[in-house]
Amino acid sequence: MSSVKEQMRLQLNSLLGLVTLANDTLAQGFGTTMNVKLTVTNNRTLTTTVPAPGNRCTLMVVSSGVSPYTITFGTGFKTTGTLSTGSVDAKTFLINFLSDGTNLYELSRTVAI
Repeated sequence: MSSVKEQMRLQLNSLLGLVTLANDTLAQGFGTTMNVKLTVTNNRTLTTTVPAPGNRCTLMVVSSGVSPYTITFGTGFKTTGTLSTGSVDAKTFLINFLSDGTNLYELSRTVAI
């Protein structure tokens, strides 16, 4: 069970903005960061730590280059399937999740923006 202090820190982190990870970072770390931006330059399988139940998280995936990449969601995620970035450079996808304390469940995702 998460402490009240940890939950407050996570909520504050979520309000403060977006954390940009290094290109192709596999471990997303949603246990401590609620909003993550990731640029992908290859096919990847993402994993994550899971925050306390009730927390909402957003993953922003940005494509790089004109090759299509497939993003697979591994440990910590329950999604509707893989994400294909397509073949247009710098397209952005937003995927929203809700935590039950064990997994992050996909709530929604955008098409390429």
